[in-house]
Amino acid sequence: MSTTTLLSLLLLISTGAAITTLSSDIAALKAIKSSIKPTTIPSYTCLYSWDFTSDPCSPPHVTHFLCGLSCSGNRVTQLTFDSAGYVGTLSPLVSKLIQLITINLSDDKFSGAIPNSLFFLPNLQTLILGSNSFSGGIPPSISNLRSIQTLDISRNSLSGSLPNTLASLTELTRLDLSFNKLTGPITKLPKNIIQLALKGNSLNGFHQKQSFTELTQLEVVELSETRSPERFPAGSSLYPPSSKSI
Repeated sequence: MSTTTLLSLLLLISTGAAITTLSSDIAALKAIKSSIKPTTIPSYTCLYSWDFTSDPCSPPHVTHFLCGLSCSGNRVTQLTFDSAGYVGTLSPLVSKLIQLITINLSDDKFSGAIPNSLFFLPNLQTLILGSNSFSGGIPPSISNLRSIQTLDISRNSLSGSLPNTLASLTELTRLDLSFNKLTGPITKLPKNIIQLALKGNSLNGFHQKQSFTELTQLEVVELSETRSPERFPAGSSLYPPSSKSI
């Protein structure tokens, strides 16, 4: 091996070793952990292993940052918490993790409003917050999730009406807002929806035909168990021919 090749390899190794998580990502991760009650972070959980004396994205993850996040290079791209019963709120600083592709915080005990800043993550494709205790409404700013494909905020305590901006989520294929406290009519929906679940809410009024006529990709519709006195029946012409009502 020539001296030049050896020096190139050493430079490559040293450069790789020098890569550390972006400081703004670290600050966001610290804020997210500090928003959760320490007494609900047992020693066997992912968050317990978040020890910031180590770098979150720098391998190997032998004792610290064992799970709960994934990185690409020096940026955090996934937040996937274990269902450990974490109690707390979601820090607005989650929006600093601008390379996030996936957020899955399902089956824990998060409460409070979903930070509006979360809806400005430009690369987010999957957002799963199901089976928590999030409250408040779904803001019109949800339309800023231009890359979102899966949106699941089911089994929470969301209230208010569906935002009129949902239709602008052109990449969205799966929407689950079931078992919340949502009211009002079903607004126009994204045309590429394949799976739609809105059951277990208090949606009222006649579901408008224009909400469904353009949903040519729709395969599964879950509107049962709504507490609305005015529901269109399964098999109604409002459903696309290929869809299945549950």
